[in-house]
Amino acid sequence: MNRPIVKAKEFERFKECYLNWKPKFVKRGREENIRALNNAIRLYREGVSVNDIVAQTNVDLKKLYSVLRTQGLRRYKKASEVGPAERPRLARL
Repeated sequence: MNRPIVKAKEFERFKECYLNWKPKFVKRGREENIRALNNAIRLYREGVSVNDIVAQTNVDLKKLYSVLRTQGLRRYKKASEVGPAERPRLARL
């Protein structure tokens, strides 16, 4: 059997990377998740951008949007709710 030979330097580099590795999302308890979501909702109401909210609170984006949808929070109106004067007109050629 031909096994690849691992050099000592590569192995040491791998060990260093493995020891410094951290997961992208930190696993938290239920109460901590609820607190983080409430903090994210508060930031959303204050007008902070969604990218900054996810970076600060480390909340899952899909979970944040599902909670915002259930609470009916929207920053932008749907096209059906906007009057005809507010809708952008398409240029005709």
